[in-house]
Amino acid sequence: MGRQVWYRYADRKMRNERHYWTAINYIHYNPIKHGWSSRADGWLCSSFKNFFDTFGRDYLVDRWREYPIGTFGDNWDDD
Repeated sequence: MGRQVWYRYADRKMRNERHYWTAINYIHYNPIKHGWSSRADGWLCSSFKNFFDTFGRDYLVDRWREYPIGTFGDNWDDD
């Protein structure tokens, strides 16, 4: 079957708007969580700037408050 590359992953489509925005917030916060950047717009490989330019600050702040990451993704990065 070949070499296993991905050991822990989630193979799932977005179920609803809550799942989508919580995942987006998690992705944009991840570089900050790991100390790679102090701001979401400071990580060059992030889609945050594109989201910011498309939706604007106020809309994204509302999405962050309405769809917090909470425990989303906990233990994904643990070895």
